[in-house]
Amino acid sequence: MTFPKASYVSTTPVGAPLERVSIPGLRYKGFANLTVRSDAVSIEVTGENPVHISADQVLGCATASGRVGKFVEQDGLSLLVWRANSPDTEPRELESSFRFANVNEQESFAEAINKISNNTTQEDA
Repeated sequence: MTFPKASYVSTTPVGAPLERVSIPGLRYKGFANLTVRSDAVSIEVTGENPVHISADQVLGCATASGRVGKFVEQDGLSLLVWRANSPDTEPRELESSFRFANVNEQESFAEAINKISNNTTQEDA
């Protein structure tokens, strides 16, 4: 499922919504082409290199009313919760936040993320 005009807000550590994490491809706010497939999530923020998050890194999704860079109505932001793996550091759990054009897109995004995160959890069990 593709969301061609999602608004990317920021990426923060889980539990620290006002602490921006600077990751190549996810440094700056902007419109993003967001694609959720059974094997990965791809985020292509305008002007940035694409970021690909494999399904086994996807932990789930949530909603919020604010993150560093944007505050909106209750549950107006969608959060992609994922684990960043780096050869140089311990894995860490992050939340990338998005603003969709309407509630239907937000719900479709949540369903797609829940589907791949549940598939990964079932396979690991």
